[in-house]
This record gives sequence, C-alpha cells and structure tokens, in this order.
Amino acid sequence: MVSIEDVQKKTYLTIKEVCLLMNISESTIRKLIKNGDLKTIRIGKKHFLLKSELKYSQM
Repeated sequence: MVSIEDVQKKTYLTIKEVCLLMNISESTIRKLIKNGDLKTIRIGKKHFLLKSELKYSQM
C-alpha cells in the first residue's frame, strides 16, 4: 500500500493516489474528470493528475 508521505513526494498522481491524498472516492474523482473539472494526462488507459493542480489541505 502507498503511504501519504510517498504520494506527497510525487509530481503526477494516479486516481487511487488522489483518493488517498484527498480522502474522496474514486467515483467522485472520475466524475470530476468526466465533467472537465480535473485535467488529466492519459497514458494508455491510465489517468495521471498533476499534483500542483489539486487543491487539498495537508494535515
């Protein structure tokens, strides 16, 4: 399992890593992507999000 500390060091995140970091469900993130609220980079079937584009609070 990936830890929050590992995720915070990365520049690009997978959907699952964003779920861990922001504490929201995968389906919510996928809806935000589909609605155009989150921009992603797609490589094959995987979506990657630029961490600097996310708004989250670090605890």
